[in-house]
Amino acid sequence: MSLFDAFRHRLRPLFRRDAFDREMDEEFRHHLELQGQDFRDDDHATAHARARFGSPTYYKEETRRMTPLAWLDALRQDLRYATRNLLRAPAFTAVATLSLAIGIGANSAIFALIYSVLLLPLPVSHPEQLVEVVHTGPDLPNDIFSYHDFQSLRQASGFAQVTAFGGAGNVEAVHGSEPRSVSVTAVAGNFFATIGILPLQGRLIDAEDERVRAPVVVISADLWTALFNRTPDAIGATITLQGRGFTVIGVTPGSYQGLGYPGSFEAAIPLSTLSLVGGDSAETAGANAPTLQIVGRVAGRGAAPRAAAMIDATFRSCCARESIGAGVRGMPAAASIHLVNIEHGIASFKFDVAAMFSRLLLELMGGAVVVLLAACANIATLLLARALARERELAIRLSLGASRRRLAGQMLVESALLASIGAMAGLMLAGLALRVIAHHMPGPIADRVGLQLNGEILGFTAAVAVGSVLLFGLVPAWRATRTALIAPLKVAASSSAARRTGMLDLGVVVAQVAIALVLVNAAGLFVATLRNLRTVNGGFAVERTVTTRLDSRGTPYENDGIIAVADPLLREAARIPGVRSAAFSMVVPMFGGRRIGSAIAVEGYSPSPDQDLTGWINPVTPGFFATLGIALRQGRDFSSDDRAADQRVAIVNDAFVHQYIRDRDPLGMTVRSIMGADTMLMAIVGVARDARYTDLRQPALPMIYMPLAQFEALPVVGRLRVLNLTVRTIADDAAIITSLRNAVRAEAPDLRADGPETIEASLDAAMSRETLTAELASLFGAVALILAAIGLYGLVSYHVAQRTREIGVRMALGSGRSSVVWMVLRQALGLVTIGVLVGVPLAFGGGKVIAAELFGLAGQNQFFVLGAALLLLAAAVVASALPAQRAAKVDPVIALRAD
Repeated sequence: MSLFDAFRHRLRPLFRRDAFDREMDEEFRHHLELQGQDFRDDDHATAHARARFGSPTYYKEETRRMTPLAWLDALRQDLRYATRNLLRAPAFTAVATLSLAIGIGANSAIFALIYSVLLLPLPVSHPEQLVEVVHTGPDLPNDIFSYHDFQSLRQASGFAQVTAFGGAGNVEAVHGSEPRSVSVTAVAGNFFATIGILPLQGRLIDAEDERVRAPVVVISADLWTALFNRTPDAIGATITLQGRGFTVIGVTPGSYQGLGYPGSFEAAIPLSTLSLVGGDSAETAGANAPTLQIVGRVAGRGAAPRAAAMIDATFRSCCARESIGAGVRGMPAAASIHLVNIEHGIASFKFDVAAMFSRLLLELMGGAVVVLLAACANIATLLLARALARERELAIRLSLGASRRRLAGQMLVESALLASIGAMAGLMLAGLALRVIAHHMPGPIADRVGLQLNGEILGFTAAVAVGSVLLFGLVPAWRATRTALIAPLKVAASSSAARRTGMLDLGVVVAQVAIALVLVNAAGLFVATLRNLRTVNGGFAVERTVTTRLDSRGTPYENDGIIAVADPLLREAARIPGVRSAAFSMVVPMFGGRRIGSAIAVEGYSPSPDQDLTGWINPVTPGFFATLGIALRQGRDFSSDDRAADQRVAIVNDAFVHQYIRDRDPLGMTVRSIMGADTMLMAIVGVARDARYTDLRQPALPMIYMPLAQFEALPVVGRLRVLNLTVRTIADDAAIITSLRNAVRAEAPDLRADGPETIEASLDAAMSRETLTAELASLFGAVALILAAIGLYGLVSYHVAQRTREIGVRMALGSGRSSVVWMVLRQALGLVTIGVLVGVPLAFGGGKVIAAELFGLAGQNQFFVLGAALLLLAAAVVASALPAQRAAKVDPVIALRAD
């Protein structure tokens, strides 16, 4: 017999069980016949033969156990047994599965959110090798270089590959009859080869395209869908970008959204064709202007420091000196180079996802873990109750020869089956939860949020399921192996033995209550934070205010700036029915815009040596304060007469007065502003109330408001190409938004507009992080409260069922129904009270952990802890009410006859 045949023969008991049993029965019958020949003269020959031979069942099981995959057969039997047990207890199975689905689903959803927002690598080849070049100095780190810098660094050793790209901005794209605004990126010829992506259709830009200045364009998969409906005919087609024809040569994969995070890639053109879409030529006029970001590929993570040292030496020897010699502002003489890993994308300086969400997501992950602990505690309570109820059954099986190890294994298999079902249901709940969460995430990253069933997510879910089995399955399995053999077999003793709950069972319920207290308290703190932020006075009008950002870059208005059409646009906006006032500004509270800072000096103020004398300037038109609802505390508003360059005026806010002027009269005082090489003097003509522009949590910054006409007249400023148009309304905002959009198109059809949008909507978007936190924390708190109530209900119900005879005796001896109800309620309230006492210090500790996320209250807030405790006591009364009523209806006669 070959080795294969021998192995196959040994596996027959596993895969051909019926045939194996028949063969074994025949074999045992033959042996019994042989044994019986020794007792042929005895009337009980068969019995004596069986006694000498032993149990055929024992030999059959031992033979099966010796097969190579006997454990698999045992697992199959245990799974069948566990399935029957779960089907026989549908209520327990439903409650346990739902608890696990909630706990595992919460963890999977938050981990998927963390993975999508913080851990998802760029969809390129070996993203861990990609780095961005950044230069630092006395000023903030900067990642913008000139074309000359790029050409010099291109020759530096240290990089395996190096490339550059720059944003050409939004340009008008036409294919067919409907124009649309498209974000265009100008890239070096080796850009796509360096970052490592392959085309979805056609080919990508290469070095030859850059060398010959080929008017070609690579479009994203989304733009391919929008312009060409995903037809292959797109390759070779022509689209018009800013009035110039570009040939479509390729389509990038749908997963590629650019190197920025959050990304918004739509189209790419060769760097040498930048002038064709309205930008400065990189090689000529813009060669010394810092407009490019430089990205390289190194050999690996460990190679970055060495590469940075070599690149820094090249930069110091040529780039910094040439840039300073060319008069490039913003390139400090002491600048040095370092490399930043961009495996997860280049963070936007306006929208740093890691800074905004990393702490929040880790805190939410902690909350999800606590929810899972509550779910596991709940199931452990139910399993312990089931183990006590099955004590007689387990004792019988032990007495018949079952090993304690096998019984524990069967209970663990049952727990693992529950966890598997809960994990699958949890993944479905996680997918639904992430769809809801995406609606509360900021627009740039909402599309990135989703349940990606990749190895990381599935592996995490599997690990959580295994951990859950260990958390809720080990203790009941260990408890089952401690079952006595004699006492549970006695009918009269069965109930008394099953009543032995023990400190472990009660401790699980106490832990559930403590966990619920921590989560309910955290939910209250986060909800109160959101309420405080929504009710805080930001110093500006939230309702009935609509704003839109106008951009003239790459349009016929670019040379003259928006100021050329500002007056006609203001008149058109003011004519809209329902508009009370209109104004232009560079920055709008919560809507955003470009903030300009300058070094300032205030008449009569002596700063300390290390004080930061930066003043933020917001150029506005007359009527801005009335339109935004920012009150003037002193002085006057700007007027149409404030245009003369030799009589510059300013309005400052209360924060500016408090920091620089204090008890002096600000009106008429002079503020000196230094912007680059230009210095200007401004006379203060008014004081405005503080308005918070970016973060409602932070106090207002010292702000200087200037007339827009005077600001644009400064030589260092030039023409303003991006401004915000804001209107104050007395009618329906939706109608005003449509009318304002139409008015802008009628007066300046080529201007690009972002919006219109209400300030209220901008405020909601700015608080999306706090809204998401409050909603998820409330959900976690509610789930923990429900799980604690279910666990308490299960334990009290079990106790009532096991104490039926005792209750009958009490009632036979004269106890009233009210005393029985109070006996049951007292037990539940006692457990909750102990849980609250354990949970109070944990709740205070949890509040201290999340204190940085709160606003307007302290993390250790007794009011919310007390509220959570009262809520848990109320839940205890509700959870134990039904078992208490059931206990009060016990018939003493039936109860005394039960045993």
